[in-house]
Amino acid sequence: MPTADEPADFGRWASLLFVTVLTFALVVGLSGPRFNFFSPAATAPSAGWELPADQIYRASIRGVVKIVAYEPQAASALPAPSSNGSGFVVDRRGTILTNAHVVTPGGMSVRRVLVIVLDRSGAERHVSGIVLGTDAATDVAVVRVEAPGLDLAALPLGKASDLAVGDRVYAIGNPLDYNFSMTSGIVSALHRMVRGPGGAAIGEAIQTDAAINAGDSGGPLLDAAGRVVGINEQIATEEPGGSGNIGLAFAVPIEAGVDVLRQISRTGDVRHPWLGIEGLTITPELVSLLKLKVETGVLLVGVSPKGPSERAGLRGGSRAVRVPGRIIYAGGDIITTINGRRITGMADVVNLMQAATPGSIVAVTYLRGDAEGSTHVTLGVQPTEQ
Repeated sequence: MPTADEPADFGRWASLLFVTVLTFALVVGLSGPRFNFFSPAATAPSAGWELPADQIYRASIRGVVKIVAYEPQAASALPAPSSNGSGFVVDRRGTILTNAHVVTPGGMSVRRVLVIVLDRSGAERHVSGIVLGTDAATDVAVVRVEAPGLDLAALPLGKASDLAVGDRVYAIGNPLDYNFSMTSGIVSALHRMVRGPGGAAIGEAIQTDAAINAGDSGGPLLDAAGRVVGINEQIATEEPGGSGNIGLAFAVPIEAGVDVLRQISRTGDVRHPWLGIEGLTITPELVSLLKLKVETGVLLVGVSPKGPSERAGLRGGSRAVRVPGRIIYAGGDIITTINGRRITGMADVVNLMQAATPGSIVAVTYLRGDAEGSTHVTLGVQPTEQ
């Protein structure tokens, strides 16, 4: 079950609050075009404008879609809908962004999905959509609808990087089959790290208290000017298996969605940078237990054999130590800065990697015992299982 905490791969060894995160593909049992992203002022109000909520809804609703994914069945059986989610149109050719988990019911890849759109009269129209590609690392998918003559309304795209805590935001989606609903809230926090359904770390996530529920996954998070700034992805609850919204929702930044779309449109695949480490955020408990010399940073419990960090000389832990709930390997290097930026935990590393590209070189400062060292790591391509 996904969580809104640090990914298990990066090993946050203790947590005072048990948080369960739910993705919203509602289980009901049932090359190379160029894109003009990040809308100019001609298609959306300039930064700082705030539009009335009803105006944002009217301007956006025909760019929001419902997606129904069908789990593959035997040839003799009728397909049954297995998940419902949301998405939004980004161009007049019918390109749609959504979450990868919306179009991979039960973890299974599908080629086609049902897409429900609103026409100019407000009536629902059912059209076929082709899944062009998915990216588990960001939980983003690209769909293209096949509907000649369908007058699609592309939503203007903003930038999550322009947001500030306290900004007004709106979510539009299809929660619990209450189709084409809008909720509002504020940006509660920025630069969060969450874990996607497959366990991959998603950096720079937007936290909001806008009500998000099952079926809202893949829908747009809009700023006060009606521009898409995020792709609604998951919520957090206090109880294992809990499903109700308690004001803790997270969205993938639209910049990540645009990057996935560009790569899939260009090559049909998505490549992410890879540092090749398994790290722990240093906590007061770790400092006390392991007698560490620093109070913040990332302790390397492992480095991938022949990976980028090992080739650059970084070392993982080698001494097994039991901590509450698990065994870790202590004695590894402690990363303190990357490209001159102070590292306070794994969230900083994930966020920096999200802004990097494979092949780029990063400067890493680390502590090994009592001695400080530095090295340069050439980032690799993230393996699919990472």
